[in-house]
Amino acid sequence: MKVMFVIHGLGPGGAERVLSMLANYLVSNGYEVVILIMSKEEPFYELNKSIRIIKIIKKSNGSLFDKIKININRIYEIYKVFKTNDIDIIISFITLMNIYSTVAAKFARKKIILSEHTNFDVSKNTYLGFLRKLIYPYANAVVVLTEKDKEKYNFLNNIYVIHNPLILSNQFDKIKREKIILGVGRLMKVKGFDMLIEAYKNLNISDWKLIIVGEGPERKNLESLVFSLGLEKNITLPGVTKEIEKYYKSSSIFVLSSRAEGFPGALCEAMGYGCPAIAFDCLTGPSEIITNGFDGILVEPSNIDSLCLSIKDLIHDEKKRDILSQNSKNISIRLNINKIAKKWIDIMEKI
Repeated sequence: MKVMFVIHGLGPGGAERVLSMLANYLVSNGYEVVILIMSKEEPFYELNKSIRIIKIIKKSNGSLFDKIKININRIYEIYKVFKTNDIDIIISFITLMNIYSTVAAKFARKKIILSEHTNFDVSKNTYLGFLRKLIYPYANAVVVLTEKDKEKYNFLNNIYVIHNPLILSNQFDKIKREKIILGVGRLMKVKGFDMLIEAYKNLNISDWKLIIVGEGPERKNLESLVFSLGLEKNITLPGVTKEIEKYYKSSSIFVLSSRAEGFPGALCEAMGYGCPAIAFDCLTGPSEIITNGFDGILVEPSNIDSLCLSIKDLIHDEKKRDILSQNSKNISIRLNINKIAKKWIDIMEKI
């Protein structure tokens, strides 16, 4: 079977990581895989050398009329790629690309699966939300990340839930855990790192450091907040790294401070590496990943005081951290790539 994945780019994001894992798995199991992207950037995550990458580079700035014209042209360019390549099935990632790809696939008479990677409500009252409701019914299947999110797609009858897979590395096994609180993700407002910084400030524990790994448009605002609180020596934002495992294995507490999520890969990775995790019980994801008090801690969404108390509790209770660490490692069994990929293959074969 020949499969084409479609995504805007292959940078250091969660959806990009999942696509890379699935693409590598399919290639290693006899599938022919092509990836279509709209970006010049090189893949951040390692890809099998037999995977072919096709790039469509189109600028999207200018007047509203120019943007409309460019978007129509982008759909046409995608259509040409679909039409001129011998593809059995297309798998598109993330809402905007899903909309483009569904229209193009319909004209090219190709089968298509759409993959959503954030919760439904994020785009609910936007033009993307309107287009999603209009266009998604024309796809052959739509995959979402959680059961809670599936309930929102009541306008579809071909909706499936598949969690993101988890692949762990054996690097840095000899690293010892330090007094580090860790946050990981793109530096965006939705990730709530401002709330994590506020919670850390309220701890008043100078021998524990806060590290926030990632890059994004909120960097300046977060750095300004850290500076205004006089915490430059205690909080660091090292940027993006290809050795994220080192941080998971050297940290003693992981915090997911997001205002909203899809199925947070960073939380799953932290738990897989045995880093005791605390997460805001936001929509969606954390409650389907963590069993509260057993393999992690769930906190009332956006409640900075509760987050602070939960972090402080783990700081002072090493035994509890050890129990959470051991229990959380079971997530690697639940999200094993073989199990997750089989669910994708079942849908592909069905349609």
